[in-house]
Amino acid sequence: MNLVAVNPSGPGNFGAYPWAAVPDLTLTSVINYSAAVASNLANGIALPICNSTTTTCTADLIVLSVSGAHLVIDVEGYFVAGSPVAGPAGPKGPAGPAGEVGPSGPEGPAGPAGAQGPAATVRPGPRERLGSPVRPVRLGQRGRPGPAATS
Repeated sequence: MNLVAVNPSGPGNFGAYPWAAVPDLTLTSVINYSAAVASNLANGIALPICNSTTTTCTADLIVLSVSGAHLVIDVEGYFVAGSPVAGPAGPKGPAGPAGEVGPSGPEGPAGPAGAQGPAATVRPGPRERLGSPVRPVRLGQRGRPGPAATS
């Protein structure tokens, strides 16, 4: 809920308490205000109010003031009591950091030798098929072939 101190006449504060509490304004304050600082000050808090469907209430909540000011209270929402039915499971969280790597065991014996592969066949590559060495080409301006490079 939001509590707003409107047009305070001087310095003071508001204290807000649950409906069954024994208030002590010397220990807590929800809003401290002053006429010289601002005309309206607000503060949001979560405070239980009386549920008249389950309890006999003398008040919804208790608000005390030191000094004069108008008070506006805006209840923005509410918490629902726990339900016996569980909701769906949430997504799995990220994995935590990995621990230190432990010591390695002794090296094992070598495995058996592998089978003999096929004999290699050598085939002529493009340079051997042309019958002459490949000439490097040097590019001129704008990507056009320029004079051949000399070696």
